[in-house]
Amino acid sequence: FITSHDIHFGDGLIGLWLTAVNIYASAQKHWPPNITILGIVSGAILSLGLFGWDAASLGSFGQMAWNYLIGRWILRNTSPDEAVAA
Repeated sequence: FITSHDIHFGDGLIGLWLTAVNIYASAQKHWPPNITILGIVSGAILSLGLFGWDAASLGSFGQMAWNYLIGRWILRNTSPDEAVAA
C-alpha cells in the first residue's frame, strides 16, 4: 500500500517537472509545438500521481511517446557527422 503511493507520488513530481520544462520550451520556442503539447499532456497525466490516483500509470505511455518524438526530433536536426562523433 505505502509503496504504491510512493511510486505514484514520484510520478507526480516527474509530471510537474515535465510539464514545467515543456511550458518553458513552448514559451521560448525551443522545441516544435507538437512535441511541447505532447510533453504538457504527458506531464499533466503523470501529475495525477500526486493525488495517489492510479490514472498516473497512463502517463507511462505518454512519457514513452514523448521520449520517442523528442528522440526523432534530435536525430532529424543532427547531421550524420555529428551523430558519428557522438
